Amino acid sequence: MIELDIAEAETIGARAEQQDAAVVVRLGVRGDTALLVLADGLGGHANGAEAAGLVIDTFRDRATSGAFVLAEDRRSALLEAIEDANHRIRDASDPTDGERSMGSTAVAAVIAEGRVRWISVGDSHLFVWRRGRLAKLNADHSQAGIMIRQGFAPDDPAVLGSRSLLASALLGRTIEEMDCPVDDVALAVGDVVLLASDGLNTLSDAEVSRVIGESVAQGAEVMAGALVAAVLSSKLPRQDNATVLAARILGSVAPASPDDEVPNAIATPRIGEGQGPPSHWPLAVGLGLLLAMLASVIMTQM
Repeated sequence: MIELDIAEAETIGARAEQQDAAVVVRLGVRGDTALLVLADGLGGHANGAEAAGLVIDTFRDRATSGAFVLAEDRRSALLEAIEDANHRIRDASDPTDGERSMGSTAVAAVIAEGRVRWISVGDSHLFVWRRGRLAKLNADHSQAGIMIRQGFAPDDPAVLGSRSLLASALLGRTIEEMDCPVDDVALAVGDVVLLASDGLNTLSDAEVSRVIGESVAQGAEVMAGALVAAVLSSKLPRQDNATVLAARILGSVAPASPDDEVPNAIATPRIGEGQGPPSHWPLAVGLGLLLAMLASVIMTQM
């Protein structure tokens, strides 16, 4: 029997508005199934908080209607939910009005029967922590994330300078890059599933792993709070909103062993009809999103 201990913690950081949003929806009566969703509204858009809220509302609505109950339906339900959220953002936006521009990242994970299945768009994170090792499951859809996957070092100055340039997000248009793997990931008793906005990037992976290791025995609420406290203790002058959803896997039996390695299961992006991008595509998309954001700013000044 598996149980889930889940908690959320957040900080507005040094920003004027909280544009992160998150929700936990329990899907069963046994306590072993839940939907976790986190969205980070795009700060360069006028209504990032509203866009993040639309993502949360969409997934909550579908969860309460039973979309994620059956294991065989969960992947398609995640795909339908992300498309629905994108459509809601489109319907709430006005591309000719800079005051009605909006966008958001999204990461959603269903934990059920000791396994995790997810979908993500943007640069919000999904990790699994197991016995001191932190493994990132989803791809980072920023230009920096793409560069790392192409072989650049994470601390390369060109990578660090590209962290805020998104290659994909929910903007009410075609979703350029998305993670929704066919295979889920087996969890072990003692694992921690962690969803986080990019405000957690203030901490290195080693620091995140250390904080989890020091607080996991005290429960999900203490652990989530400790992660946010660690972010704030860095005293970054322009600290972004930071939100975490942490789920501890409890019980006596789970599909994986604590000694098993957790795969860094970076999914192949889904693009349109499944056709791959040309070699120049990541930079083109990133610049396209940047130009769209600049256009919104220009419109507000006309």
